[in-house]
Amino acid sequence: MSENSWRKIVSVIKEASDRAGVNISTLSQDWIIIFEKDGVKKFSIGNKWGLNCNSSAAICNDKAALYTVLNTMGVPAVEHTIFPSPKYAKVFDDTCWTMVSNYCEKHNWNVVVKPNRGSGGTSVFLTQDRYELETAVTQIVSERRDVCLSPFQRIDTEYRVVMLNGTARIIYGKTRPSIIGDGVSTVQQLILKTLGDMTSRTFKLFFKEFDGKDFPENLNTILPEGETQVLKFKHNLGQGSQPFLLSEENEVYPLLQSIAERAVEAVGIDFCSVDIVSIMDNEEEPLQVLEINSGVMFNVFLTPEYREMIVGLMQEAIEAMFE
Repeated sequence: MSENSWRKIVSVIKEASDRAGVNISTLSQDWIIIFEKDGVKKFSIGNKWGLNCNSSAAICNDKAALYTVLNTMGVPAVEHTIFPSPKYAKVFDDTCWTMVSNYCEKHNWNVVVKPNRGSGGTSVFLTQDRYELETAVTQIVSERRDVCLSPFQRIDTEYRVVMLNGTARIIYGKTRPSIIGDGVSTVQQLILKTLGDMTSRTFKLFFKEFDGKDFPENLNTILPEGETQVLKFKHNLGQGSQPFLLSEENEVYPLLQSIAERAVEAVGIDFCSVDIVSIMDNEEEPLQVLEINSGVMFNVFLTPEYREMIVGLMQEAIEAMFE
């Protein structure tokens, strides 16, 4: 997040605090915020708010632990399986690489590899053979004490549900960078046009950890009219995707709301955002929880159009800290 974005967030927090009748002061260049009312102090640090208990937040920050809890509680969730770094593998019955290989062989080597504790899509890789898997796992375990694997599933849309005290307050989707065929232009021409239309910021985000796996092998292919080609498998806003607000009239809204409510109840967390994915070719459980973020970010909606919505939400969150 840029320094300018954080200043905008702090401005919203200050306005929300004034409305809530709460005094605030800041430390460490506004990264730590102290809220005070009637002699009682509460804190936030970055996007972490003093509304969640430590154990619930810890479960949300651990992808494999969250999957285990949600799966046990009957909440549909994307499978995440943890494997230790080789230096810690001695506490298990087998070596790290043997366990990883067995898992990936079971899923035909088509898996998503990521840190068990991470955010923003950083160091998240789609691997489709043993070489790619080795490269991804080696990179992650050289920096982290464990790695997390999931079977690859084709995702249509990823949604984020911002929850406060068990209620869905904001639901938005994420649109990945893509091209749409016109029946005349080649894939290469369409890509160049799309990149040229991007803002400087979106252009830079698009190429963050870009691997080009979603590109067709032949860039000279003419894309049929109306056909969509996604350019990146990740949905992260910090890597080029764009948000769109979902209205309550949308048919998927109540479904997302219900799953998010079940998820936060299962974990026991009060202020968070629940990421839910719409999975293609899965008629039994098409909507599944991908992760729960114990820290709430709303900088994507810091525009004049949505500012009042965000200030109102933050006011309620600040008031909830003193209840």
